[in-house]
Amino acid sequence: NPFFEGKAKGNINLISAQAILRRREIEKINGSISVNSSFAFQNNTSKDAIEMKYCNGNVKLNNVLLKLKEDKRTFEKVNGNLFLRNSEAGIEDGSLEVGSTDLKIEGVFGNIYDYLNGNGNLQTEVHIESNHINIEDIGTTSKEQKIIDGRVYAIPNDIRGFISLSV
Repeated sequence: NPFFEGKAKGNINLISAQAILRRREIEKINGSISVNSSFAFQNNTSKDAIEMKYCNGNVKLNNVLLKLKEDKRTFEKVNGNLFLRNSEAGIEDGSLEVGSTDLKIEGVFGNIYDYLNGNGNLQTEVHIESNHINIEDIGTTSKEQKIIDGRVYAIPNDIRGFISLSV
């Protein structure tokens, strides 16, 4: 079972990263991210799972703009600090705009490794604030298209926690 350990630290200009990586699904990207992390994990081939020894770090989003191909949305002014502290991930001071919708997001997701390996519930505590939410800004398709396609969405039943929305 291979063991991996490492660190990542630096700043990434997203226009330059896209020029190098050439992700086809990205129509437009701008802004930068700052990364600072350390990690160690082992690939357990007998269980077909990754066993995290530790993983700590953060990714700071700095005025990111993202537009994906075949997606009507453009995510603008994306800012915030994404963090990972062992089996807990979250976002601090998160904010973004999609069309006329503005969102501020703070939150923590716990027990993520067990959840991703199918061994437990995802624990959540998320707070979302907005001055204005236009539901059509957030979805990838129109209401009419959802009706035509007969789409039904369901939240998994193994997520436990609290989500607050203040508009």
